[in-house]
Amino acid sequence: MWLGYAGTLGASYDLPLVFDALRHLKNPDVRLIVMGDGPRKDHLIQKAEGLRVTFTGYLPYEKMCGVLAACDLMVNPIVGSSVASIINKHADYAASGKPVLNTQKGREYINLIREYHMGISCANSRNLAKGIKRLLADAQLRKAMGENARRCAHDKFNRTATYGALEQVIKQK
Repeated sequence: MWLGYAGTLGASYDLPLVFDALRHLKNPDVRLIVMGDGPRKDHLIQKAEGLRVTFTGYLPYEKMCGVLAACDLMVNPIVGSSVASIINKHADYAASGKPVLNTQKGREYINLIREYHMGISCANSRNLAKGIKRLLADAQLRKAMGENARRCAHDKFNRTATYGALEQVIKQK
């Protein structure tokens, strides 16, 4: 079971929470692949010691998308104080067709996950471990949530469709 994370290794992303969840899980079959670079990379490598975590560094976009699609689950560990709402990472994760485990507190993304039934929002590392365990045990749920994620990508992040709708909103003003 591969968890995928793609993004900056900076203060807005709580990868140590994911590491704690992996420690709670105590399942050697669960691995995390971290794609990206940033100011906290060395610190995060130290925090991940003893876990099955692979740090790839920066990957070209096409390669990163391919790795995401090869993973089983996505993890969105945005810190509670972050002002992020809907960001590019969410579109990439949805397009991967995989369920997302989310720790972001922003209502907009939580509501999107709930509306599309494409993942699980988790309040802390223990809940995150439970979410991973639940999805690990239920291939049908993973498949259904992944299909829902792809539907979300099409409905909300497909620029061919969304730009036309945006144009209509602008013209109505």
